[in-house]
Amino acid sequence: MSNGILLLHVINLVGALISAWFTVLQRNLVRAVIGQAVMGSFVALEFLLLNAPDVAIAEAAVGVVVVPIIFFVVLQRTKEVEE
Repeated sequence: MSNGILLLHVINLVGALISAWFTVLQRNLVRAVIGQAVMGSFVALEFLLLNAPDVAIAEAAVGVVVVPIIFFVVLQRTKEVEE
């Protein structure tokens, strides 16, 4: 593995860890969902770097788009119930 690719893997891992830590520490649920989506994009990029484009596309679709949309809908519905 070349040094450039290894550097990309390390940067990607650090980004995923930072976004995961950001997500865990958030008290605001909207920011936590956004942090989770950012972490999903880092995971999708890692799959792409590992030459698994089919898994990367699935992770991007699910981890970056579908799951945050579901979380936002649930958050909106729970706010309506609380009011």
